[in-house]
Amino acid sequence: MKTLAVLGVLVVAASCGAVRPVVDGPRFANQPIVWRVNDRIDVPKPAMRLYARTLYHIDGFVVRRLTRLMDVPDPVRATNVNALDEAPDSTWFTNRIGARELTIAEVRRGPNQGQGPEALKPWTITGSKVGGLSIGFIMKDGEGGKHLLKFDHKEHAFLETAADVIGQRILWACGYNVPEDTIVEFQRSDLKLAPDAVNKGTFGKPTPLTEIELSKRLGKVNIAADGTSRGLASKFLEGVPVGPFAREGVRPDDPNDRVPHERRRELRGQVAIFAWLNHSDIQEDQSLDMWVEDPARPKRHFLRHYILDFGKAIGVSGRQNKWQYIGHAELIDFDYMFRSLLSLGLWKRPWEDAAAPNLPGVGLFDVASYNPGAWRTNSQYWPFKDADRFDAFWGAKLMMRFTREQLAAIVDEARLPDPASRAYLVDTLVARQRKTALYWFMRVNPLDGFTVERDGDRYRVCFDDLTIKYDLEEAGRHLTRYSAEAADYDGKPLSWKATAPLTATGRTCMGGLSAASTHDGYTIVRITTLRGALRGVPTQVHLAIAPETGALRVIGLHRE
Repeated sequence: MKTLAVLGVLVVAASCGAVRPVVDGPRFANQPIVWRVNDRIDVPKPAMRLYARTLYHIDGFVVRRLTRLMDVPDPVRATNVNALDEAPDSTWFTNRIGARELTIAEVRRGPNQGQGPEALKPWTITGSKVGGLSIGFIMKDGEGGKHLLKFDHKEHAFLETAADVIGQRILWACGYNVPEDTIVEFQRSDLKLAPDAVNKGTFGKPTPLTEIELSKRLGKVNIAADGTSRGLASKFLEGVPVGPFAREGVRPDDPNDRVPHERRRELRGQVAIFAWLNHSDIQEDQSLDMWVEDPARPKRHFLRHYILDFGKAIGVSGRQNKWQYIGHAELIDFDYMFRSLLSLGLWKRPWEDAAAPNLPGVGLFDVASYNPGAWRTNSQYWPFKDADRFDAFWGAKLMMRFTREQLAAIVDEARLPDPASRAYLVDTLVARQRKTALYWFMRVNPLDGFTVERDGDRYRVCFDDLTIKYDLEEAGRHLTRYSAEAADYDGKPLSWKATAPLTATGRTCMGGLSAASTHDGYTIVRITTLRGALRGVPTQVHLAIAPETGALRVIGLHRE
């Protein structure tokens, strides 16, 4: 009956000569764009959320993998975006490089505050780190700041510490909450052992940490001829840790956590950024929720959500563990298993020619074998599995904001002694950056930076073509043009149509537009990019008259 009723409405509309709407999609409220959400409502301390690695992987590779397949859900776009399809500021994410130009000094420093622990020696060792196979200690600097002190594997000097700092600085600049990580150098004499220092095993009772045991462990890390050791000092986060955030759903004891994590733009959009960095070791224990006091409202608390531990970025496992498939396949990848089986082992896997360069501090991080659309994490991570082209485009936009000079400054913070290593990392970061962006920009209409301006008694709509702005496609520079049409609130066409050629900068304006006559002048401008014979998917720019100015403004954006 419902279907018949709909058909009846359509027949009546057609018989009355109604004009068919030409623009479908959402409608937006005539209000300023929301750039900050209120997710700092006071909450009692949540329960500790535990992470069990084995159960996590069984669930990811088998149980939940099968149930998600049986669910057959319809694709859902990210649900925590604002009217411009951007992630607003929240306890998860703060717009930084996507909202303004960052200075070289800012990207060098990242989230780090003060002079850092290297200038605050001697350090007091209070215990060993918990869990994992690598050597690490809990230490306090000269001002009482608490840090986790970690080291490179002895066979791979500089590798993990360099990757961590590069990943940490880049992800902070993108907008994520990350700890203060610093590469440090020290002598054995810079370390003092606290009288109550303990070994903290994952299981069992803690035991005293002695000077003999401390020296024995330090003897297993890289020590230069002058007795200097290199490590990574990661400052403890402020607040009370309550465990990692889930890769799916919400935390039930946090009323501020209302968007399922697999639908959060800042998590889904990481897929393009992590692919760029070849940071495939992503799982729940590399995140942490901290119960923190609101500095603006004493005695009120909320959760701040962090991502941690970037020591496997830049393809570190590809070199350190000789995992050639890093970034190409999952640890248990049924897709590639079946391909190999069907070809009787003759199928050439895409990573077979990939190799880490023979440079200190550089992992399996190349351009030739890199396919942005086929990149994969080691394990199942649902925000990445559910990410769509709009999420990846958002991440690629952030990534393209980094200049070569900024990336070089970040690589310098890795303190690699070999100039060839530094040059290789910068060149490869830039090449993978451009390859990633071109891939995802080709799958949407890559127009951005929309504004509407007075044009006499009418208006003009202006925008940036990001493919041209970043000079990603030489052919497109000579064959690109734009066409546009307008519709009213109901999606019915207005008389305005426009075309425009490419400009040298990629910034284009289309003039002569008049506001629609209803709904506060609600006007939808639908812009299509044409590159040669290729007609891309359109982008809708929604406009309405602002009450305070009486002029059109951008109130929303819908990418088709």
